[in-house]
Amino acid sequence: KDPILTRGAQGEAIFKSVSPAVVAIVVGSLDKDGNFDPDGLGTGAIVDSRGFVLTNWHVINGYKGALVFLKPSGNPDLAKAQVFGAKVLYQDSTIDLALLRMIDPPTTLRSLTLGEIGQVQIAEDIHIIGHPHGNFWSYSTGVVSQIRDGYTWSYKDGSNHTAKVLQLQTAINPGNSGGPVVDDSGHILGLVAMSEEGQNLNYAIAADVIKRFLSIGMQMNSRAAQSLASATHPQELLLGKLSDAVSVSKAIY
Repeated sequence: KDPILTRGAQGEAIFKSVSPAVVAIVVGSLDKDGNFDPDGLGTGAIVDSRGFVLTNWHVINGYKGALVFLKPSGNPDLAKAQVFGAKVLYQDSTIDLALLRMIDPPTTLRSLTLGEIGQVQIAEDIHIIGHPHGNFWSYSTGVVSQIRDGYTWSYKDGSNHTAKVLQLQTAINPGNSGGPVVDDSGHILGLVAMSEEGQNLNYAIAADVIKRFLSIGMQMNSRAAQSLASATHPQELLLGKLSDAVSVSKAIY
């Protein structure tokens, strides 16, 4: 029989090119002894090689900063990842977006570019990389089901949100929030926000909403971010706490 064509080769190429620009974001606080106490985990996308990271507002809500983990080579284990402090520069709760800037990031950062929402087609293939249920740097694929203007949703904390979104048919789980939705060229079409459990209805903030958000956020506080209080060396604060990567987060967004 003829071999069944799959997305394997294309998926491999997308993952190889995109995953270095996808980060793990851990929020938390320092205890009385100066140790980092993690409270939550989400995903982010590097959108500028100077260290600007895009994620959801609900991932960082209530925090002034976070720890950003770069994808390590080989086995995607947080204990082997480079980690940097990051400052929250700009956020918009209505559209559920936030912009962070890494402190003293490496000069070799890989970043992603935004696609054009006007070029998105219904049933177009999409690719997603994130950390579902703490399974770091997981790849999934799917299709665009629809583009919806003025879509409204809410979270369990009572917050209400409105934005243009992409409706997706794909695998989305807690931990994917803030992860990029990219096309076959690796351009960002949206940012994963939420799903309606049990109905295979998943949503991402649309690229044109992101573009407007970034045009404002990257102009604000464009100078180098200042170090977070008591977190100049976040690697030292987390030393010995990452052997069991899945237990890093108390909450997975």
